[in-house]
Amino acid sequence: MKDHLVRVTFTTDELRKMPMVHSGFFVTSCLAINEIGLSLRLFLMSMNTRSKERPISDSALEEYAFCQHQMVERSLGSKVVEYLNMFGDYQTRCQRAKDTTLAAMIDPVMDTVRNSIRVGPAYKLAEWYRNKTSSHYNVSEITDLMMKGDIADEHNIYLHKQVGNASYLLGEQILLAKLAEGGKSPEDTAAMLTAYGKWVEDAARYVVDVHHSFSVALFQTFFPDKIGQRFEINPEPHLVAKLSESALPIFWDFSDLIRKRP
Repeated sequence: MKDHLVRVTFTTDELRKMPMVHSGFFVTSCLAINEIGLSLRLFLMSMNTRSKERPISDSALEEYAFCQHQMVERSLGSKVVEYLNMFGDYQTRCQRAKDTTLAAMIDPVMDTVRNSIRVGPAYKLAEWYRNKTSSHYNVSEITDLMMKGDIADEHNIYLHKQVGNASYLLGEQILLAKLAEGGKSPEDTAAMLTAYGKWVEDAARYVVDVHHSFSVALFQTFFPDKIGQRFEINPEPHLVAKLSESALPIFWDFSDLIRKRP
């Protein structure tokens, strides 16, 4: 498969010569958006794992696949919340510095964020996940969920001779109680789960587009004469995946590693 890339190169000196309020955000946004892009790919692959075209016959493996998707989804949503916070801080720093250089791009984005993205139960859930159960874990909050759950609910861990194939789903299953808070019915809980997944995907795609638009605006403003280098690539097959087909596995097959041992 032949394709093309455009390489745009910046020296450290060039980055330093930009106003710091912009250069600092640009570098940090590049860091964040690559992680969001990677998490979005994992999210879409985990959806494919559970697609109707790929039925899972074993209930234990369905639990694996479901919880894996919840983990990827929660991680992606938390990164998006963090990015939205960072972009809001960027607008504030620009305003404090009385720098309106990129205001025509920044202000409409934050209007959309405030009016359409940082609203509703799905966003509130994403924010709670980011604060309590992603990267940093709030033991007391998670314990509270366990104490509020139905005493008859069952939660599983699955052990395997290869530790990499074990899964401690109990924690993820306890966390689902957050969706049922307030006495929600099973139908309302399922609807909340669906709404949250849609929010995560839509918001992730939005911030990826925002970063791209911001980068273009930044290039045009501070580097109007910079020219990218377009070149052809021919990536090996294992580097390219089809969006509609690639699934995120839940198990590792270690047999090839065992055969290679001396």
